Amino acid sequence: MSALPASEGGIAYKRRLLGKLLETGGYDSMLRMASNLRHLPPKERSDETRVFGCLSKTYLRGEAAMAPSAKATVRISGHSDSLISKGVAGMLASLFDGQPLEDVRRALASEEPVLSLASARLSLARTVGFSSMVALLRQQLAKEPSR
Repeated sequence: MSALPASEGGIAYKRRLLGKLLETGGYDSMLRMASNLRHLPPKERSDETRVFGCLSKTYLRGEAAMAPSAKATVRISGHSDSLISKGVAGMLASLFDGQPLEDVRRALASEEPVLSLASARLSLARTVGFSSMVALLRQQLAKEPSR
C-alpha cells in the first residue's frame, strides 16, 4: 500500500474515501478491507497486541518502519478470528499504514474524526471494538521513536 502525500492531508483524504466506500458498500466493503491488514504471526500475538474490548479475539500491532534517510512511517499488522473484526482492523490499516508516524500520531491524538468514520457506519459493538483498536494503536505508536 503506498502512502498518499505526506501530512495529515493524506490521512484526511483516505478518511473521506473510506467513508464513501462504506456508504456505498457497507459491511461488504469492510469485509474486503480485511485483505488490507498485514498478517501478524502467532508468536507476536500476546496481551501487548490483544485488542481488549473487541468481541472477537483480535490482535493489532502498530510500529514505525524506519528507512535510511527517510521519515518513519507506520506499519500495521494484525490477526482476528472474525472476518468482520479483521475488516475493522483493515480499515485502520487502510487509513494509517504507510503514512508518516507523526501524522498518524496527530490523527490518533484527536480520535474524533477517526471514530466518526466508524460510528456512523458500524453497530455499537463494532464501534467499541474500533475504539479499542484506536486506543491500542495510540499506545503502541507513542512508544515508537520519531525521526
